[in-house]
Amino acid sequence: MIVISSSTLQGFKKKVESVFGNPTKWNQAILQEIGTIAAGLNEKEWRALDPKLMAYFQPAAIASIPSEIFNELSPDQLANLGPENAARVTDLQREHLDEEQLQSLRLALEGGRRRIREVTLNESTNNPTSAPLLNGASLPYRLNLWMSAVSVLHLLN
Repeated sequence: MIVISSSTLQGFKKKVESVFGNPTKWNQAILQEIGTIAAGLNEKEWRALDPKLMAYFQPAAIASIPSEIFNELSPDQLANLGPENAARVTDLQREHLDEEQLQSLRLALEGGRRRIREVTLNESTNNPTSAPLLNGASLPYRLNLWMSAVSVLHLLN
């Protein structure tokens, strides 16, 4: 991953603002479109964001948020990162979080694991005689294949 300085990200963010307007009005589509540039938001802009938008940030943007700004995220925002984004939180970012924020981050990470377990449980209890989709492949294997493909696509973007 190429490291971009905070001042450079903030400069790009100003350019993006001229196109998409105030960051507090951005939606999921804008966050996906601007990618890592979203890491250039300041503390006030991060605090003003709807927690439901957190899962729409690209993982590289999450990893690029300076730790002194990342620690301003609310526990609700952290809990809504989603497992992929939560996995990209750096050690330095994590070091600056308080216990409530760390617990919310763990919830975001475990959310993905919990969903996989629920799907696996539902598959085995609801359809015990159903035929597998990939020549005998189990559901966890299919999910891993799907998640691998999604990860590769994100790396290519």
